[in-house]
Amino acid sequence: MLRSIRGRLTIGSTLIAAVVLVALAVVLGEQLRHVAGTAVTAMAEDDLQSYIADLRNQPGEEPDQPQAGMHILAVSPQSQVVIDTLPPGMTALVEHAGLGSSRLRAGGVSYVATGRTVTTGRGTWRLWAVRPTSSEDLALRTFGGVVLLAIPVILLLVALGSWVLVRVALRPVDRLRIAAEHIRNSGRPGRLPEGGGRDELAELTTTLNGFLAVQQEAVERERRMVADASHELRTPLAVLTAQLEVARRHAGDAAALEAAVVSAQADVAGLTRLATQLLELSAADAIPSSTETATTGALVLELMKAVDRARALADADVQVDFRLSSTLEEDALVPISAVGFARIVDNLATNAVKATRRGTVELLLEQAADRLVLTVADTGHGFPADFLPRAFDRFARSEQSRADGTSGSGIGLTLVRALVRSAGGEVTLANRREGGAEAVVRLPILDEEPPAIV
Repeated sequence: MLRSIRGRLTIGSTLIAAVVLVALAVVLGEQLRHVAGTAVTAMAEDDLQSYIADLRNQPGEEPDQPQAGMHILAVSPQSQVVIDTLPPGMTALVEHAGLGSSRLRAGGVSYVATGRTVTTGRGTWRLWAVRPTSSEDLALRTFGGVVLLAIPVILLLVALGSWVLVRVALRPVDRLRIAAEHIRNSGRPGRLPEGGGRDELAELTTTLNGFLAVQQEAVERERRMVADASHELRTPLAVLTAQLEVARRHAGDAAALEAAVVSAQADVAGLTRLATQLLELSAADAIPSSTETATTGALVLELMKAVDRARALADADVQVDFRLSSTLEEDALVPISAVGFARIVDNLATNAVKATRRGTVELLLEQAADRLVLTVADTGHGFPADFLPRAFDRFARSEQSRADGTSGSGIGLTLVRALVRSAGGEVTLANRREGGAEAVVRLPILDEEPPAIV
């Protein structure tokens, strides 16, 4: 039972109720004892009032004997006991207790004794009145009996009520558990049932559904990636197999064999690049946000290296150049590694060079407010209008690039977007009015070094 939340809550609430009830019973018992004792003392005081008044009004006479049932002790100024109707054995106890109120016990019975003095012309009288506390004891015994009977009944009701309330409160949790088991067993995407309430369980359900949506999106993304990768790898592997078969058939022809081997090496290099990009893309997707930083000065160096690499790839009729804004601050921190920034520039510059047969490719790095902006513009053929919305999708390639023979693996832009997003930035693609395309990367500039993640 203790392994169940329902059982633990029931036991816990019952124990708390027991502590509260016992404490309340103790407090009420003490209050009842005090009230009852005060009442008995007041009655004993009332018994003395008539004798006090009689001695003051008639100081020359001795006080009258009390009525039956009254316990009075009167001692004259000469220390003579004039009246003594106290229970047996009480007289010595009363005189020893002295004046004021006190509790005494004689013959197995508890009493309250009240003593007063009265000064008259004949001297000072000492008077005591005694009252048994039987009514007080009866009230306390009755209260104790009621408490002993009521507390177990109340605790039983509390336990039953807690069990029912907790069971009702946890019913939505059972529904969530059953729904989660159904989703797990079915192997298909699903959502947990959301109630119409606005309590903590509703918030938890909303959070869990958001988590499931993210996980389902990740699974679907990985599934598409595996499917797309399999599709992309099938053709070059088939070509490589054919080339190896040709090489085997021309084993005696050195020239043909060399040509087949060179062609196979080119295809293997392409497969290697594709595998490398897939690994980089997977790593970028696995990192929700960048944990590395680099100064603007370091990124400028990477930009110049990327420009040199792009120039080596460009045709003779293509001019690759770059410009740096005068607003750049070399010590400004950007939440991206120098290697990651180099990958972004390489992919964008390579795409621009491949799309430009004649003209220019220009890279501009500038700092605007709290952003570092990289612009890669070319005078090539641009992007087809229907391709722009899906340009960043995995393995997305336009028909024009396929026809021109300039298509790559189709994940370069996907990798660019993943790296930019991991740094908290954004990237956009657009066709220029004067012809060609333009890619703009905006990266945030940090106010201070972010804390290290341990």
